[in-house]
Amino acid sequence: MRPLIAFCILFSCACVAYAQHYTFYVDKNDSNKLKDPCGHPVRLIGINKMSIFSLEAEKEARYFEEIAKTGSNCVRIVWAARYPIEVNDKKDFLGAPTTDSTLENLIKKCIQHRLIPIIEAHDATGDWSLRERVMNLWERPEIISLIKKYENYIILNIGNEIGGSTGSANESNQEYVIWYKDVVSRMRNKGLQVPLMIDAPEWGKNMTRMSEVGNELLQFDSNLIFSVHTYWSNYDIYNQSMTPAKFIYGQFEKVRGWPMVIGELSKYGGDGDDTLIHCGDNNIVSFDTIAMACNQYGFGYIAWEFGPGNAGGGDTLCYKMDMTSNGTFDSLKTWGLDIVNKPYGIKANAIIPDYFKSDCQCENVVLTITTVSSGNISRLNLKHRYDWKSSSTNISSFILEITKAVPGQSVTVRSEKFTWLPINDSHSKTLGMYETAQLKVIRKGRRAACHVRPVSFQ
Repeated sequence: MRPLIAFCILFSCACVAYAQHYTFYVDKNDSNKLKDPCGHPVRLIGINKMSIFSLEAEKEARYFEEIAKTGSNCVRIVWAARYPIEVNDKKDFLGAPTTDSTLENLIKKCIQHRLIPIIEAHDATGDWSLRERVMNLWERPEIISLIKKYENYIILNIGNEIGGSTGSANESNQEYVIWYKDVVSRMRNKGLQVPLMIDAPEWGKNMTRMSEVGNELLQFDSNLIFSVHTYWSNYDIYNQSMTPAKFIYGQFEKVRGWPMVIGELSKYGGDGDDTLIHCGDNNIVSFDTIAMACNQYGFGYIAWEFGPGNAGGGDTLCYKMDMTSNGTFDSLKTWGLDIVNKPYGIKANAIIPDYFKSDCQCENVVLTITTVSSGNISRLNLKHRYDWKSSSTNISSFILEITKAVPGQSVTVRSEKFTWLPINDSHSKTLGMYETAQLKVIRKGRRAACHVRPVSFQ
């Protein structure tokens, strides 16, 4: 339950109001930048952690303190609706339902260490026909309640690499758009207003196809982030008579200006030649060039993966994907050292959101309401109602500032401070020609901003 504060201008005037956000959000009016609830831009730069595959999932949270030492501002938490079990010599997500309290512990540890939790559902990886499995997580009532509890911090990655490359595992662009529109609607209708991350088609790798479908999805819901997993092997790129840099920058240009993140970035695991060992030297990825391109285009990137644990999946050489040998910062190795410490890397480019630095406290929110310069007198009625009994504990007062800027004359400002109003009270001011009203909401109490959620403004 949250407060609703409404501001109305009557008679012949215009109203321009800016709603305070209570989640991270994509600002379509500012180059599709991801922003924190205080309105500050955020570029997601961090590390993946395969928490779902651990036999000690409850202890996975200990890794987040180590990840924070890299300077990361986010962790992509690999999760699922069900735990994985061995089926025909491979892992499949057909075990017992995952434990909600375990996921909550992971979320809390992320927040404690100033890391944005990006929760992803791994149940349908590489197979379009299994896509509805992920909704067994997002439509679980307990998970919906959990997300709402921590909605000020969370980003949801709807499904990891849903859709393969061939047969029923693959999907057409039309099928992709139709299903994701339906899923986004279902999640929004459940009250989940956090940013939703969508992986590209074909194991999350195909940025070209993403560029063909993304605009339609963004027009449907602007609070989306697109994710591509750049397992683009140099072997395959050279076979196309291109250099890695030419291919990478050509791909990025297709999605310039989009809310984009490289959801999995690794030196190993390229899929250029499926006859070769998956993590062998012939399938190396130019991760450094990709990171540099991200920095130039303003895209985020999330390294795969902190480790240990990548030796599974049928290729023992994939232990090379582990950034560490034992899950500690001090055990960073090989490419993990580079992606953390090089000029293009995490430490030099990740910025911890001010939202975390200020203990979830935003500065004063300013709402601007402007009258039409018609000479007509307008009546500004400030009304509010709230349906959350604790809401008044989070708002200290309001300051109403009315600025008059007549062309050729000095600007004048008059202001008035007033306290939280009782239910159904109103506060009225007369606005004249060339006048602008700004309402500053003053909060009180540590972390108070985390609990104030204006629903709409009129």
